[in-house]
Amino acid sequence: MKKILSVMLVIALALFLMGCGKTDLEAMEDSIGEVVSEVEGAVEDVVEDVVEKGVVEEGVKEIDVTLRQWDFVPEEIKVQKGDKVKLTITSEDVDGGLAIAEFKINQRVAPGETAEVEFTADMKGKFLVYCSSPCGVGTSSMKGWFIVE
Repeated sequence: MKKILSVMLVIALALFLMGCGKTDLEAMEDSIGEVVSEVEGAVEDVVEDVVEKGVVEEGVKEIDVTLRQWDFVPEEIKVQKGDKVKLTITSEDVDGGLAIAEFKINQRVAPGETAEVEFTADMKGKFLVYCSSPCGVGTSSMKGWFIVE
């Protein structure tokens, strides 16, 4: 926050100097260049601070998955090999389950509840996503795909 306030102060000072009769184009360009450099540096510092403090985990691909009787939304999830993946799984209407055998994932979720699963997509391929909690005659048709490119 201090860095952002510092940047705002530098911008205000540059605008003040420009308004005080300085008409030399080079001086204005220098002032603007300094302000841009300060802003870029401050933004980089803030992003680093946020990542270091764990507010945002760098490189995690977060995906919301909704289960409802005989359907996954989305039906297809694409990630890159090596991506850290966080699935936030919610069931709308019945006891549901999401399984991806190759990644040893088998998460059950009660109606209206949410569960999270984190893993690394460490192998390429197209993997079947299926329901691991039988909820009626349509359970066997409930499938999707987890694609790692």
